[in-house]
Amino acid sequence: MTGALARILVVDDNDSGRYVTVHTLKRAGYLVSEARSGAEALSLLVNTRAGMEHVDGADQMDFERPDLIVLDINMPDMDGFEVCRRIKADVGSAQIPVLMASASYLTAENTAYGLDLGADAYLAHPIEPSVLIATLRALLRVRAAEAEVRQLNLTLERRVLERTGELQRLSEELQVQVRELEERNTEAKVLSEMSEMLQACFSFSEIEQVVALHVALLFPGVPGKLYSYGASKDGLEELVAWNGKSTSTSLFGPEECWGLRRGRLFASVEGELNCHHHQTTGSTLCVPMLAQGDTVGLLYLERETAFPQRQQRLAQTVADMVALAMVNLRLRETLRQQSIRDPLTGLFNRRYLEETFERELRRSERKGEAIGLIMLDVDRFKVFNDTHGHEAGDVLLKALGGVLRESVRAEDVACRYGGEEFTLLLPGANQQQTFDRAEQIREAIVRLKVTNQGKVLEGVSASLGVATFPQHGRELAVLVRAADLALYRAKREGRNRVVNAE
Repeated sequence: MTGALARILVVDDNDSGRYVTVHTLKRAGYLVSEARSGAEALSLLVNTRAGMEHVDGADQMDFERPDLIVLDINMPDMDGFEVCRRIKADVGSAQIPVLMASASYLTAENTAYGLDLGADAYLAHPIEPSVLIATLRALLRVRAAEAEVRQLNLTLERRVLERTGELQRLSEELQVQVRELEERNTEAKVLSEMSEMLQACFSFSEIEQVVALHVALLFPGVPGKLYSYGASKDGLEELVAWNGKSTSTSLFGPEECWGLRRGRLFASVEGELNCHHHQTTGSTLCVPMLAQGDTVGLLYLERETAFPQRQQRLAQTVADMVALAMVNLRLRETLRQQSIRDPLTGLFNRRYLEETFERELRRSERKGEAIGLIMLDVDRFKVFNDTHGHEAGDVLLKALGGVLRESVRAEDVACRYGGEEFTLLLPGANQQQTFDRAEQIREAIVRLKVTNQGKVLEGVSASLGVATFPQHGRELAVLVRAADLALYRAKREGRNRVVNAE
């Protein structure tokens, strides 16, 4: 890739989607080849001189091994996961970065599965051109850095062999080269381990620990910090520091850093232009962490003497790795929240209730504690919808979601069970405690003032049924049934009341 345009192989069975991706990459200056199926892509990678058509209609061209593969997941003959597995199993193609793309397959489980197979990043269809290009650049920078380290290792080894006969005269030079080779091998090992561990992180605190441990090894004795943008995106906050005290502040605005202003690595030395967020008298490196078109943070390093180009490139590689890991983690967390949350009310959904109950059941059995379950149904919700409209009905359900969130403890689980029906799981609550909590919720709903289009919609009430483990059952379905029957009794007895299961 150095001194030549990067070659990209696009694998997608969808003609229109593949055309958009190829067209975007060609406009960005990449050399692009394409495959219409996983089998065709694997054939091309095995037979590196096989011919294939240009997207623009040119007859044939010699196919060369790509620098990066853009791989669609959802393909009929062989899905992207199997293609990725085979690519990474092949010695000749295992080092090629794989960017997986999908619309329907982009779940938290599939994301983790693809990364375990060796994929380097995920993007969701439809792919924004700027995000695609930025992601490719980040992946290619990492690949280029790894290739550079491997090439340097090969170069040093060849020079050692060539000068074996001159050991006496070149002994001192050879010792220097051997030490450099050892340093590069150590760096390559640390980078590989860091990349693997970052992809396995499930929280930002884990990312912080991995970064602090490995960057301290890559830059021994060099103080540094990792920053990320706060929730407001108007300032950067220190996440973690390593190798002693740094002069950079723990909180600063992006306008105080030349690296963030320029959007690329900024190296300063004593007596020259410096950023405003540190007071060091030596040299510094400020490396913005960019991924998928977004600046997610900053890698900061400082030392007394200037950073050589090799260490600047190493710092850039680290920043790219961390940025990709942070973006992938945010994506996985977003997908997980989407899979367990009701989009209208923001409460948990039925799937999360079922998962949580099994966990709480085991805990309660160990401790000998009860579990309370409340089923809640809005009274005359259909009449409310018919009278005020479905938009007002949605407003009411959102307001009820707010009431439930304010009425539960940290360990409780409030769910939208379906339609206008809600469920609350109360670990450690006995029958009387659960009934009291249900009564508090009922009273809060009666006091609820729902406003829609400037009009206050009053007269909202709910009926609630209460059941507990183990008194009314040891399975979620049995408890829900018992609470449901109590809820129906509350409806029959006049609504707007709480009834215990029998």
